Amino acid sequence: MPVDLAVGEWLRVVEPLRKAGVRCGSPGISSAPHGVTWLKEFVEKVRAGGSDVDFYALHWYGEGLGPFYDYLWSTYYQLGADKKVWVTEFATTNWSKENPLPKDVVEEFCRESCKYLDTLDWVEKYAWFGAMRDPGTVGRWAAMLDADGKLTPLGKMYRDGC
Repeated sequence: MPVDLAVGEWLRVVEPLRKAGVRCGSPGISSAPHGVTWLKEFVEKVRAGGSDVDFYALHWYGEGLGPFYDYLWSTYYQLGADKKVWVTEFATTNWSKENPLPKDVVEEFCRESCKYLDTLDWVEKYAWFGAMRDPGTVGRWAAMLDADGKLTPLGKMYRDGC
């Protein structure tokens, strides 16, 4: 969505909620390079319009803890480090439904990333992407529910605090 359209809708629809006391997060950006650029422009224009975001919503998909941590810190500081962050979607993936990352790699990433996120005072909330039966190209090991709707081992681990 073009930034100007998003800003107009924010001011029309979201700002009245903020005035009523509802905390409202930024649009959730992807970890693609243009995501943070888009959000910086959005926030600048929303502030010029007399509003603001209450927290930044970020998404991340990729492989490895290092790239995930680098993205979080880099994006946080590029946005100004002036708001809390909600990581509203994240998972480790190679985007292959036929040959996903191994189960142990996904579970270790989930366990270690959750432990790390819990140490960051500027990360207020986070949510693993996979609270469904079929997470598609994110890979079958990222799913927190099995075909019957019961928790997978990853779902149990996440529920129990990794």
